[in-house]
Formats: sequence, structure tokens, C-alpha cells
Amino acid sequence: MPRRRRVANGEEDEESDFDEGHTEDFQESSESRESDFNRAVDQVVRLVLGRELKGNFIRREHIAGVVNVKKFGLDSLITETKKTLENVYGLTLVEVPVVKKRDDKKPGRVQKASTTNKGKQPYAIVNCLAPQSRKILGELWLNPSNFEAQEPDVHSEKYFIPKYKKTDAPLSNYELVKTGIMLYIISLIILSENYLHEVDIIRNLKKMGISENLNEKNSAINMNLQELLSELIRKEYIVKETAKGAVESEDQHNYTLGRRSLVEFPPENVVEYIKEIYGEKFDSERTVFSIERAYGVKLPVEKANEDTGNDNSESNAPSIPVEVQVED
Repeated sequence: MPRRRRVANGEEDEESDFDEGHTEDFQESSESRESDFNRAVDQVVRLVLGRELKGNFIRREHIAGVVNVKKFGLDSLITETKKTLENVYGLTLVEVPVVKKRDDKKPGRVQKASTTNKGKQPYAIVNCLAPQSRKILGELWLNPSNFEAQEPDVHSEKYFIPKYKKTDAPLSNYELVKTGIMLYIISLIILSENYLHEVDIIRNLKKMGISENLNEKNSAINMNLQELLSELIRKEYIVKETAKGAVESEDQHNYTLGRRSLVEFPPENVVEYIKEIYGEKFDSERTVFSIERAYGVKLPVEKANEDTGNDNSESNAPSIPVEVQVED
């Protein structure tokens, strides 16, 4: 019941509890909205991780299909999703570039794209850990461990973190082997300045035990040559281009970097990767020159200087040439 109070003129006035009740309702409403928003973010995190596991990009319509973007705001959802991915998984979302087929008369280079499609490209998940953190993670992977993560709630942002048990017993993992071969193929394309003939890929893959005979599957990846290349094309790690001959048998097939490679293997990271392999024999000037030609970008002067021996800075977010495309 509302309370009554007397005012100076002797009349009774009703003292309402509206203000107090309104404040409580507002707080409850605010907490409810925040809780709903957090659940929506968790749903988006599950969506993007699930699509990434299948090698698929994440588009805005995919997000709109699982949560109410009008209620929460697409930009807000993406921002919070990125924060969760970075804090929990060491990953982040980046927009993939536009890749157009190049003219056969022009070299297969990559250059800055127009901004007409900016903000409308799909997203891919990439690693955003600092170099030192990646090194530690690699050491943990190589060492045996009986660590078990606590069983997470199905709605928790940590739901996808698996229980971790690892022994020193030999492992057989098709995906790990395929990842290594994929990196090998991408390295060949980069060293060929983003234009590699199919015959060169076949010749180099033979050295890895992958036969050009389509009736023979490599037991380490459970695939033949055509299945391997088709999967890399489907996931947009590489792009296959065909130069038509007078007859089909004279067609020439060539490969360039796909959109996923451009975001997962930015030029600065490739320089570090090559430096790690060559060690003291690392040729900074030649490496930077080849990578700049392959990606069609100019690496910062300070970056080139770092690769001569100075310690490189550790940035949590990868430097990625997002607005790039193959020359039209």
C-alpha cells in the first residue's frame, strides 16, 4: 500500500514507492539484458569455432541465424566475441581479403584492394598469441602431460577447451600431417612469388611420398594428390587457375595464395618462419624481397632491420594485410 504523508497545508498526499520500485526494476532489467547478451556471445563463439573446425568462413548472416542481431547489435557481438576468443583461446577474428582472378599476362602478385566491399567480407579465425607465447605452447605440446581441464558448463565460453592428456607415445593424426604438407605447399607458392605451376607442386609432393597416381592414397593423410589439393582449394588456402590450351590436354594449371593463406600467414610472420628454418644462413635481404613480391606489400623498414638480427617486438595481434587481392 502506498504511504500517505501530511504536507504544510494539512492536505494528505500519497507518497509513492514508484521511484524505489522503478530503480529495482531497472537494475533487474539491466542485469537481464547483460545476461542475455553474454549468452548470445557464447552462442556466437560456439558458432565461429564450429565453422572453423570445418574449414569454413564466418559470415554475418551465419551470426544472424543463431542470435538476434537487431537486439544486441552485430558490431557489439563481434567485438565481444573477439575478446572472448583472444582471452580464452588465443585466437581472434579478422576479415578475409577479396581475391580476384588475375590476368594471365600479368604476374601473380597481391595488391591493396578497393574499399568498396570493406565491412562486408567474411571472417576467419587466426592465432593472435605473441611469439613467446606460441613458443611456450609448442613446448607444452611436445611434452607429456596428465593435465585435465575442469568439466565446463555447456553454456560456458570455455566449453571447447578439451581435457588434456598427452603421453610420449607416438601419435597418428591425419590433420597434423595435412597441416604440415599444407604449409609446405604454401611455402613453395610464396617462394615462387605467388605463382606456381601444377607440375612443380606434383614434383615436390613426390618428395613427400605423395604419388601423382590417383589410385594411390598416402597413408599419413589418407588422401591422394587430387583430394589433398581439392581440400586446400575448398578451404581457400590456395587458388587454382587454368590457362586454356588448344585442347584440354594442353591446359596449364597454376596455383596462387588463397584468402585464408593471406590472413593466416601474413608476410611478417612468414619472414620469421623462414628465419627460424635457416638460422645463421638466413638471408634477410633476399627473403624480404621475395615475400614483398609475393604479397605485393612493402614491409616496414624497421621490420626488415629487425630481421638482420635485432630482437623483434611481440604483438598480441597479427599484422595482416586484410585489404588485399590478386591483380585483376
